[in-house]
Formats: sequence, C-alpha cells, structure tokens
Amino acid sequence: MVASVQGSAPGGPTISFGGGAGGQQQAKPVPRLREDLKLLPGPTDLDGSPSWTILDPARGRYYSLSPQAVALLGAWDQGMPDRVLARAMAASRLPLELSDVDELARFLIANNLVAGDEPGMSGSYLRQRKAAKRSAFSWMLHNYLFVRVPLVRPDMWLDGLTPLGRMMFSKGAGLTLLTLVAVALYLVGRQWDVFLHTFTSFLTLEGAVWFGLAMVVAKVLHEMGHALAAKRFGCRVHSMGVALLVMMPVLYTDVSDAWRLPERHRRLIIGAAGMAVELGIAAIATILWTMMPDGPARSAVFFLAAVSWFMTLLVNLNPLMRFDGYYLLSDLIGVRNLQGRGFALARWHLRETLFGLGREPPEVLPPRTRHAVLLYAYGAWIWRFFLFLGIAVLVYHAFFKVLGIMLAAVEVCWFLAMPALREIGEWWKARDEMRMNRAMARSLAVLALLIGLAFVPWQGDIGLPAMLEASASPRLHPPAPARVVEVPVAAGARVTAGQPVVVLDNPDLDRKIEMIRLELDVTQRLIQRQAASAATAAEVGVLEGRLAARLAELDGLMAERARLVVRAPQDGIFRDPPADLMPGLWVSPARVLGLVVAAEGGRIEAYVRGEDLPRLQVGARGRFVTDDPARDPLPVVVTAVSETAVDALDQPALASQNGGPIATELDHERRPVPRGAVYRVWLEPDAGAGLPAGQTLALRGMVRIDAPAESFAASLWRRVIAVAIRESGF
Repeated sequence: MVASVQGSAPGGPTISFGGGAGGQQQAKPVPRLREDLKLLPGPTDLDGSPSWTILDPARGRYYSLSPQAVALLGAWDQGMPDRVLARAMAASRLPLELSDVDELARFLIANNLVAGDEPGMSGSYLRQRKAAKRSAFSWMLHNYLFVRVPLVRPDMWLDGLTPLGRMMFSKGAGLTLLTLVAVALYLVGRQWDVFLHTFTSFLTLEGAVWFGLAMVVAKVLHEMGHALAAKRFGCRVHSMGVALLVMMPVLYTDVSDAWRLPERHRRLIIGAAGMAVELGIAAIATILWTMMPDGPARSAVFFLAAVSWFMTLLVNLNPLMRFDGYYLLSDLIGVRNLQGRGFALARWHLRETLFGLGREPPEVLPPRTRHAVLLYAYGAWIWRFFLFLGIAVLVYHAFFKVLGIMLAAVEVCWFLAMPALREIGEWWKARDEMRMNRAMARSLAVLALLIGLAFVPWQGDIGLPAMLEASASPRLHPPAPARVVEVPVAAGARVTAGQPVVVLDNPDLDRKIEMIRLELDVTQRLIQRQAASAATAAEVGVLEGRLAARLAELDGLMAERARLVVRAPQDGIFRDPPADLMPGLWVSPARVLGLVVAAEGGRIEAYVRGEDLPRLQVGARGRFVTDDPARDPLPVVVTAVSETAVDALDQPALASQNGGPIATELDHERRPVPRGAVYRVWLEPDAGAGLPAGQTLALRGMVRIDAPAESFAASLWRRVIAVAIRESGF
C-alpha cells in the first residue's frame, strides 16, 4: 500500500503505467500532478518514521502517503516509470517495484490528483460522473440515515474570535476545567438522590421541550468549541450546519483542515474541544444548581447540566459512533482511517480464525496496536448490529405502517443482511483454499454445538410471573368510630374464629347506656309507686310502654357495644396491624385494623405469554419460586387458563412500572396494560400448602411449569410468527 485516503473517488483507471506481466505491455509516462496540490508534513507513523499528506484544495480532501509513495513522488518528474523507480530507489534505498509505480498512478487518477489533460483522465471523469449519478430511490437508500446540510461558511468571522480560542485552549483553561468538574462532581454527589429525583420528575412533555432547548444551546456551544480550537491552531473551518441523522437534526462543524497538522496533540485538542466545552457547561450549571433556590432559573440550569453530562459521556465520547470519541481514538492509537482499516483487518482475522486460510494480513501493525484495532472493529460490528436493528424498529413505529415496513426492511436488508451476505460470498470464493486444519476443526465443532443447541429440544419448562396470595384474608374494620382499649393478640399470632382481636369502646355510647339505665330505674320506681294508688293506676300502662321502649333501646346499645370487640371471622393468622394500633387511639370505620389470613390453602395468579400458551395445559405441575431467595420453592398445579388475553393486569405488583417482570404501559385510567398478549393462569399449591405464618400476605415470584421440551429454533419461530400475525393488521 502506497497511500491511504481520507476521501476517495469512484471509478479507477483501466490503463497501465508500469508495464504488464513479463513487460509485454508498453510502458507509458506517469501522469503529471496538478500544480495546485500541496505536500504537507504529517504525523509520525507507528514505527517512528515521518509521514506526508497531500492536500487537494479544490475538494478539501487530504490523502496520507506512505514513505514509499513519498519517495516515488520525489522522482515523479522523471516521466517514465522505470526512471521514476530508479531515482526513488537511489534516493530512499527503499525496496520498490514497478507495481508500486503503477499502484500510485492509479491512486492519483482515481482521486483526480493529476492534470486534467492527461491521457485517460477524460474517461476517468466520465466513469466517476456515471458512478455518482443515482436514482432518487438509490439516493434515499444511501442517504436517509445521514444527510448533511451546510448553513454557514464561518471561517472569516471566526478569525475575529481567534484570541478567545487561544484563551479557551490553554493550559490554564484546562486546569480550570478539571477543577470545575471535580467541584461539580463533589457537590452533586452530596445531592445525588435529589438530582435523580429532579431528572425523573421532568420526564413529561414539558420536560422534553425544555431538554430540547437545552440541547440546542449545548450543541451550538459544542460546535463552536471545535471551530475555535481549529482556528487556535491555524486551520480553516469550511462549514457549519445541520446533519439529519435518521431524520433527527444534529449540528456539525467541518474541521477536516485539522488533517494538515503534523502534531498529534493539536488534532486531539480539536477533536476533544466540543466535549471540553460541554463539560465546562455541565460543571458550571451543576454548581449553580446545587446553590440556587427552587424556581425557574434552577430548573433551567438543571436541564443544561443534565443534557451536557449525558451528551458528553454517553454519546460524544463513544468511539463506536463516528463522533468525537472515534476521532480521538484514531489519533490516540495512531491509526488514521480507523474504521476502514479496522474492518479490513477484522475481516482477515475472522477468516483466519474460522478457516485458517494462511493469508497475509492487509497491513502489518505492532501487536498492541493490532489488538486495539481488532477490539474496536469487533465492538463496532456489534454496536452497528444493535444500532441498525434499533433504527429499524424506530422507523417502523415512527411512520405509518406501510412506509414503516418498507424503511425497516431497507434498514435490515441493506445494512445487516447485505454485509453478511457479501462476507459469506467471500468465504465461498475462498473454498478452494480451505483445508482441514485446527481452525477448521474448531469452527466445525462450534457450528455443530450451535446447531445442537438450536434444534435439539432442551427447553422443558415455562416461566410465568405470578403472585401467591392467601385463599381468604378478610380485613378487620371498627363497626363505628371508637377508641382502642386493648389489643390482646400480637401480630403474626394464630387466632380462632370468634376470638377477640381488638377491644374498642365509645364514651358517647357508654354515656347513652348509663343514661338509659338511670331512666329505666326511675321508670320502674314510678310504676311501683303508681300501682300502689288506685287514682294513678291508669298511668301504669303508659309507663310500662315507655319501659319496654327503653329496654329495647338498651338492648340495641348493648349489642352495639358488643360489636366494639372486633373478633376473628375465621381461623387464621392476625397480620398487618397498623404500627400505631395501641390503647387510646381513635379509629374510624374506614380504618383497617389488620387482617386474618387463612392458615391453610393459598391461590396463585400468573400470566403466560401468547407464544407459550400452546405448551400450557390444565393439570400441569410446577414450582413457585418467590423473589425471596430464603424461601423454599412451593409445588403448584395449574387449575385454569384464560381463553382470552387480558386488557390490564389485576396484579399491579407484576407490572414493569412497579419493578415487575411484565412489560406494561399505563392507560388513561392508570391501569398497567401489557405490551404483548398475555393470558391469565390460575394455580393452587399442592397438598394444601399455603402461606407460612409470619410471612407477608402476598408474595411475588416466578412459576416454572413443567412442559414438553422444545428447541430454541422452534420457540424463536413461534415468536416470529406471533409477532408477524400481531403486526399484520393494517
């Protein structure tokens, strides 16, 4: 390889300059270089040798040259390939061949670095123009994920801000930034719970609007950081604008002129400048948030701090995305064009690992650098797989169904299936080189193992999120407003039906009973006195009627007093009394004084996914395993299965909003609605097993039901079919 490219053009030449095989083809003069090209010193290579860079000012592209290419270009004015080769070898003492001259000439023509009147250039231009022409559909396939729209050419007015750039990116500014970040982290660490609570409290539509505004401010300042750092080191800023990333607008700054800087630390500063500015914003906003009183201003700085921390640490610093972190990693390990070279090296490494072809690597790197590049490449492949898969799901749900299906299919086919098929095609082309060796034997063994795991039935149970409850657990309520006199039963104690659990009284009721008793005593004395006199004997009947009414009223009040002794309605265990239940406490009829849970028996309500429903049968046995690892599994049996999917969960503790295992979302009535089809299942403990004494009333856990064994492939196929049927309605 004589050159590596920061940008390349399609449509390579088909002519030869260094002669064909055996020298049968007549050699032609090498093409003349364009006069406006600039040869600039580049950074030191990994082996310590100097490098050079060609600047194409017309297109704003940079091309990194190897020492061999620099030696050949130094003798390029010799004209004929053999003379160029002889002069270059004499001057550099590098092992060069005519094929190197031919390769360099092809590279120069392919990237339009030679004079336009050279032979073959007109055909090259036509081929490049034809390759660049795309239909509207082809353009959409290639560009709907990323479209760049330049808005301003800021280089001239940025010249006036160069002093600001010198101040911002000096050693003193760096130390100040580190100090601010340390202080901010210390202060927010002392109020971390409040910070998290503030973040979750703004997860609303209004909060999203404020976060969007804060992101605009932070990203504008981020891009200004890149621009000012570039001007600080004498680079041009060609454009600033908006890029549409999966139809989402993001800002960008073109600082590709930084490639002309030979000092690696300067390029690192330019690459990290945006994150440094955002870290400064985050630190200052965080410090202000910890000091300001509640109000709109404190909310505003919170939004700015949260967005800046998030974007800097989780997005821009990620080297697997083509943002700042990628270019920083590329410069740190000294591998330019890291993604292209890393993917080429990883493809070679993958083929050698699988088949042991014995091919030479695309380039030779020091061991530590090679390991770093391979780690990056494999990590980027994994990241891109989940990223493109997530984008497919996003575009499917973001548009109406027909367009969503089309865009999701394009995403999966073009960015996931096509690269995989191309690589498999390369394996097929290399089939003649494949031999039975250690790598091949290992690959076949792993393949056989994976096929066995996929197609051999080994999954023999079904997991059902479930709640275990007592078969009966009536609540105890006061019959009327009353005062606690005594609680003769401790929490967790066994009680029998009719046993007093809480003794209450009501002073008003006691006064009424005492007054009626006094009135009865007076009435009885009047009856005795009137019966002794003939003149008043006629009034005895009236008094006896009053006496009977008061006796009936007394019976009612006594019955009401008897109800103030709250008794156990069944045999069981007294549980969950209020913590403040003690003598002297006034309670209302709505107050729960506790529960009497049946000592024997229990019921389990569980939910099964639609794809597992065919494997579940009434009478199937299994085990209920609670979330508490200290409890033993409980044997259970399926008693009934619902025939229709539930609209909402009757057990909120199983919903994801409450930390449960079933993915749900709240409807307008705040009910947990499952995101997929789930069916209700009822189970009972075997052999009368129930809730042991002293445990909580309801236990959350997982039921493992014994079911016919099924392979992973069959299970996956059923789930795919279920999703396809569910999403097939228009």
